[in-house]
Amino acid sequence: MESKVSIIRRLAKASRNPILFAQWFRGRLRHYLLWPLWPLRAIFERGWLENAFVALFVPRKSQIGGENVNVLRTLLKLTPPDARVLEIGTYFGEGSTRVFIDGLSNQASFFVMDKWSEYISTTDKAKARFYRIMDGISYFAATNTLRVIREAGRREDSPSITMIRRSCNDLFVRDGFFDLVFIDGSHYYQDVRTDIEFALRILKPGGIICGDDLEILPSANLAAVAKQNLDQDYVPNPDGLEFHPGVALAVYELLGTVEMKAGTWWKVTTK
Repeated sequence: MESKVSIIRRLAKASRNPILFAQWFRGRLRHYLLWPLWPLRAIFERGWLENAFVALFVPRKSQIGGENVNVLRTLLKLTPPDARVLEIGTYFGEGSTRVFIDGLSNQASFFVMDKWSEYISTTDKAKARFYRIMDGISYFAATNTLRVIREAGRREDSPSITMIRRSCNDLFVRDGFFDLVFIDGSHYYQDVRTDIEFALRILKPGGIICGDDLEILPSANLAAVAKQNLDQDYVPNPDGLEFHPGVALAVYELLGTVEMKAGTWWKVTTK
């Protein structure tokens, strides 16, 4: 606590300059008047208000299931201790993001990348309220991800984590940089295709490309159905099973045969 003499001296010095006086006054105001309101800082810093809003209006902050978690853990075991892993499409940072944070060693480097901006097609927004909500919560998703990263950074066993607000089109990464790339961003065909092409370029030989939301293994017949629904996120196939047409078509065209379990797909690139 400053002495009264020190405060008077600072006030006398600051009063000679209006700008310095204004800065001094704001500082004192914050220190003496706003200090009792410290609980507000905790509310905002810990995201209590944001989490309450999300709980009321967002169906799920994470869409990853138990089987998907096991698949990702198995794939991480195939990477070296100092692996470089990129996640394309982070959303709230509560799903695959946490699986990677918990599964990677403190020697590894983990990069989370998302545009955190509107991306839903006009067709989908007109179809369901769920999609309109998805397009309006990017701020909450980004701040929640930042909170997850900050919490992880306090742990000694956490990997190095970098948060990137970009799309593949806006990011330069040298070829062969990553050991594993996980794709779970936009499900629209052109976006998924761009993400896969980007991943194949930046993966090391023998690296792992993987992703989510491939409910049915692609085939020529499924690709034909997908081509008729490229502006939709989720549609039924002729058998009535729903799938993501953009994901199915992009994987079919660029990767051909892949492994798949519970919607999570993967393939080891050629060495």
